Amino acid sequence: MLYNLTGTIIAVAVRMRICLIYYRTLAIPLTAISLICALQVLQSGSGYFVFRVLWVKVLTSIVIGCYIALFRTQDIVFYNNLGISRARLFLFSFVFDFLLWLLLMTITVALI
Repeated sequence: MLYNLTGTIIAVAVRMRICLIYYRTLAIPLTAISLICALQVLQSGSGYFVFRVLWVKVLTSIVIGCYIALFRTQDIVFYNNLGISRARLFLFSFVFDFLLWLLLMTITVALI
């Protein structure tokens, strides 16, 4: 029983590491967009501006996801051969990015 649990934990850790390696290819543009959104919230001086910036973040993330899906298919094939589907890669990357954005917005609103 313990062996099965340990094997499962190791398998999940390996998949998470593979997804984080994929996220590195998206990190620079997604982080830049998040920082620009944070600066806009700071300049507005209102925490309610976060809701407007949320839609900018969502739309730009969709555009970046479409770009990756259309023009970077060789990367997707590599991760698909490792046993991770395109949907799982995109889901992990954008959920992880959204959580980072949420943390950044929480810190930004606390500074206002």
